[in-house]
Amino acid sequence: MTAQVQVLISRPPGEPQSLDGFARTVAYRLAAVPGLKVTLVPHLYDLAPDGPAMQYLRGLQTDLVVLAALYPRAAFWVLDACGVRGRLGRTPSLAEEETLETLTGPHRQGPTPQRTLWCFDLRAYFDPELLVQEVLVAIGRGGLPVAAEKGTSGSQTGPAAEAAWHEIAEVTSSRWYPVIDFQQCNDCLECLNFCLFGVYGVDKADRPKVEHPEACRPGCPACARICPAGAIMFPQHGDPAIAGDPHAARQALRLDLSQVLRGLGPAELAALERARALNADPPAAPPAEPQPPQPPPSDSLSGASAPLVDLDTLVDDVDKLDL
Repeated sequence: MTAQVQVLISRPPGEPQSLDGFARTVAYRLAAVPGLKVTLVPHLYDLAPDGPAMQYLRGLQTDLVVLAALYPRAAFWVLDACGVRGRLGRTPSLAEEETLETLTGPHRQGPTPQRTLWCFDLRAYFDPELLVQEVLVAIGRGGLPVAAEKGTSGSQTGPAAEAAWHEIAEVTSSRWYPVIDFQQCNDCLECLNFCLFGVYGVDKADRPKVEHPEACRPGCPACARICPAGAIMFPQHGDPAIAGDPHAARQALRLDLSQVLRGLGPAELAALERARALNADPPAAPPAEPQPPQPPPSDSLSGASAPLVDLDTLVDDVDKLDL
């Protein structure tokens, strides 16, 4: 019997609810492969840690294929931060030295499940058939089954096509928070000491953790620049080295910054970004719940509910008293 593998397709940010032709073809082709179960979720980075999508993923015990508009390293550690753990499997879009075949060490909280997570960057593919073939090769399944090769299911629409996968509905909004790569982190706590917004904390073993992700100022990647190990990522940042690209050289990034930004090194640039974020408006608070209507003020003379008396009238009344 073929072991089941869960395939997670994460919608790119801002994508409409209806799947486009690319994602629809990938979803239906993979759902036609025996032993593969396809699930569709909103953008992975925007999912709430305690939301229905992450709760569903934490309950899985099978190997997992992740198709998301994120670098594989970033996608893996986003899931890890939410308790969806495993070994990072080798894929064509991931450098060989980045695969975590035996990711067990002091940074792990609890045992690592003996399963594999293969992460693919959707942005790296323009041909859905190529992506499908690379997924099947990565998980050791070879090519597509005959039924999928000869059919027209990839372009099919309507209820029959939608039934091929399972979708988890979750209301999300655009988020901005750091993601720690614990394979690179050396526990220096520079992030905790540098950040002024209370984003970071420490666990029971004095290792850094993202304690208050919503406190992070949108657009500020300063802690990623200051990290000496290059362990902090902001997956939505425009710079590949900060967003988690395994092929981006951080040393080359430092040299480019020094040239482009008039001699500013990473530390100086991080300080400027932190100061700019400090002066910016804090993250918007969730809207307050509507309060029930208050009863009308009583006629009591106590407190602010008593009617106000004109001062001149009060003085005149005092003058008329026979004292």
